[in-house]
Amino acid sequence: MNVVADGLYRVSSVLLAPVVALLLLLLGLVLLQVGRFLREALERRRDRERRDALRGALVSSGPEHGAALDRFFAAPAGEGLLERFAREGGAVHESPRHLEALLGGCEVAAAAAVARTAFLGRAGPILGLMGTLIPMGPALVSLSQGDVAEMSRSLVVAFTTTVVGLLVGLLAMAVSTVRRHWYAADLALLEHVVACRDATSSEGARG
Repeated sequence: MNVVADGLYRVSSVLLAPVVALLLLLLGLVLLQVGRFLREALERRRDRERRDALRGALVSSGPEHGAALDRFFAAPAGEGLLERFAREGGAVHESPRHLEALLGGCEVAAAAAVARTAFLGRAGPILGLMGTLIPMGPALVSLSQGDVAEMSRSLVVAFTTTVVGLLVGLLAMAVSTVRRHWYAADLALLEHVVACRDATSSEGARG
C-alpha cells in the first residue's frame, strides 16, 4: 500500500509543472478573448443605430423591406455575425436558399465562439483546483519535518493557482454569458432577414 501511495504522490508531484504551465496558457487565452470581446463591444455600440434601423424596417409592414435589405447587404463593415452574413451574402442575397445556408454557417460560428470561452470557464477552475491540491502534499510533508520555509513556498503555489484558476473561470464565464446573449439576438435578426428576403422573392415571382 505504501508503494502505491508513494507512486501516486510522485505522479501528482510531476503534474504540478504542466498544470501551472497550462494555467498560465489559459490565462493568456482568456485575456486574448477579453480583448476581442471589448473590441466587439465597441463595434456593436458603434453599429447599434444601424441594427436598430434594420430591425425597425423589417418588423414594419410596407415596401421598405427591400430597400432595408439592400442597405444591409451594401454595408458589411465589421467582424460581427451580421457583418459576416452581409459580406458573404452580398453576391447571393437575392437567393433565400443561399442565405439559409449562410445562416447555418453563422449559427455554427456563434456556437464555436461561445464554446471556446465556455471551455476556458470550465478548465480554469479545474486546473486551479489541481494546482491547489498538488502542493498540499509537499506542504504537509514539510510541516511534519519542521521545514516551515518549504511549506510556505508550497502553500504560496497552492493559493496562487487557486486565484488564477478562478480568475480565468470568472472572465470566461462573463464573456460567454454576454456573447451568448449577443449572438442569440443577432441570429434572430438574421432569421428575420432571411424570412423577409424569402417573402420579397416570392412577391417578385408572383408579380
